[in-house]
Amino acid sequence: MDAQLRAARQRGVNLTGAYLWTPIDNYEWLAGWSVPFGVLDVQRRERPSAQVLRDLAC
Repeated sequence: MDAQLRAARQRGVNLTGAYLWTPIDNYEWLAGWSVPFGVLDVQRRERPSAQVLRDLAC
């Protein structure tokens, strides 16, 4: 997610907001815990996307 947001900003896209699917990973029936969705993993560690969202918000 962070690479896509950074690339969009470099192209001049106005990112005044972002939608989070979920703040932490959730269980997916087909993939179990193996597919990350949140900005925090199940051990509550920040992912790079959390920093991107913090930078956008501040």
